[in-house]
Amino acid sequence: MTGSIEPVVVVENDELIGEHRTPVSFQFLGPFRAMRGTVEIELGAPRERRLLIALLRSAGHWISRDELVTWVWDVPPTHPRALDEVAGFLRNGSLAELGLSDQFTSRDGRCRLDVDSDCVDAHRLKRLAARADEVRGVAHRDLLRAALGLRHGEPLEDIGGQRIDAYRGELTARYRRVEILYNQLEVRTGRGATRLQDLERLHEQDPVDVLTAGLYMCALYLAGNPTRADAVRGAHVEQLFEYGLEVPRQLADLQQAMLSGASDLGVAGAYFLGGPFRPINDADPDAEVPPESEELPTTAQDRVAAIHSTVTTNNGVVNAIGSITTDYLNLGIDKRRSG
Repeated sequence: MTGSIEPVVVVENDELIGEHRTPVSFQFLGPFRAMRGTVEIELGAPRERRLLIALLRSAGHWISRDELVTWVWDVPPTHPRALDEVAGFLRNGSLAELGLSDQFTSRDGRCRLDVDSDCVDAHRLKRLAARADEVRGVAHRDLLRAALGLRHGEPLEDIGGQRIDAYRGELTARYRRVEILYNQLEVRTGRGATRLQDLERLHEQDPVDVLTAGLYMCALYLAGNPTRADAVRGAHVEQLFEYGLEVPRQLADLQQAMLSGASDLGVAGAYFLGGPFRPINDADPDAEVPPESEELPTTAQDRVAAIHSTVTTNNGVVNAIGSITTDYLNLGIDKRRSG
């Protein structure tokens, strides 16, 4: 598009400019929100909001006008100064209320909003996750928990548009990765019994995701419920077959570890847990006590017996069949039915 937004002075500061310095923040991980201190600021019409999201997403870097047009409109407008009009409404409206008008600038066919990336929760999520990858122990856990605490709903749930939809998918995937990392940590340190509800949700959100299926199975098994773990495995295998996907070797290895009654699931479990199973010390003040539950098998022999006592059919019905050997059981498919 032709034309340019009137250039302004760039002030490198992520706080309001004026008599008082009040921090501003933006929420992407939930309904799109802007805060001036503790006060929520109205963000204007949908086109202005989409433009602001695109500018904030770039984290203070320059972004071309042509690129911005694809964020504001699914079908480019014919009016040559349409972007300038939306930008003018944004600068004089929401950005003025936030004290950021002077941080919005344009030159040489590019624009940027010069604010600190940490004022946007999506950028903080990325930074915290990256930092968590670099450390271990308590610091690793604390950083993951801080990242998980940023979400307040479906990312940008109240905004539509093709580019917004694609970005929403990116944010959802980024948050999901952090959830998986945190749950891997909790399960491999012996806290898995407290994570079963979240793990079930993660598995159901993407039934063909082998990693979350295996992680959920590990958590169930290590919490003393091998029967349920095997049922999850069987249903997952059927999902893979339905989508024409092969059963990966890692899942078969995990099944064999479960059948052997391995107390820690060994190398097979470590693949899904992100490391070897190493329960926390009971004296650790951060230890979480699993909720009381019905009596479940705890010995290796009991685990094997529990797994052998059930099999999931293609219709998802669990039938008690007594002892069954691995010669007949192949990832949940009963070969005896095929003759």
